[in-house]
Formats: sequence, C-alpha cells, structure tokens
Amino acid sequence: MGEYIFEKTDLSLKVKLVNPDINCFIEIVEGNALIYLDKISALGGLPAGVNGKVVSMISSGFDSPVASWQLMKRGAEVIYIHFHSFPRTSRASIDNVKNIIKILNKYQFGSTLYLVPFFEIQKKF
Repeated sequence: MGEYIFEKTDLSLKVKLVNPDINCFIEIVEGNALIYLDKISALGGLPAGVNGKVVSMISSGFDSPVASWQLMKRGAEVIYIHFHSFPRTSRASIDNVKNIIKILNKYQFGSTLYLVPFFEIQKKF
C-alpha cells in the first residue's frame, strides 16, 4: 500500500518504520478502502442514526438512560417517551428526564421527547 501511495503522490517520501512522520490508516469496508491520517478517540460504537430510529421508554431512574445510551452506541437514533402522573405527582420526573436527555444529547445531537400523561389511565386501573 505504501508503494501505491508513493506512486500516486508528488511527495518524495521515504518509509520510516520507526518514528514515522505520518501514520496512514486504511480500513477495508464492504469493498471500499477508507484511508485516513488521524484517529479520533471516542466512546466507541457507531455514529448515532446510522442504524435507524428506536423509541426508548425513559424514566428518571438509572436503567433506561443507560439502555438508551447503549442503543446510541449501536448507531440508533433514540426517540424518547416518558409516562408521567403530573399533576397527581410533582413535575420532578419530567424535569429529571429532560435533564437526562440533555446529557444524552451530547451523543446524538438532539432528540424528540414525548410526554404522556398517564394519571387518568392509572385511575382506571
């Protein structure tokens, strides 16, 4: 590969296997060669949105935000739904969920939250 790059550029470079001036990375994906010079450290996984959309039922607890984050790492764009009992209970769960989603949005750059008032349905149970 080094020889091919050397032939296709006007640069007069020499190969240095120890302390090279440039590191060139090559990945072969589905018959295509991806060539790049820098690796950017990240959380790992796939870019959010490359594997479609999913709906995550999110609470203000710990498990559902972690599950949502794991879905993002697998490339899903996460849409959130939160069932609440306001005004029977305080707005705390709604506010907590909004704060959690603010943090999660660092990994998918925006999202949709559906708030479902559940108190009237709960009364019927």
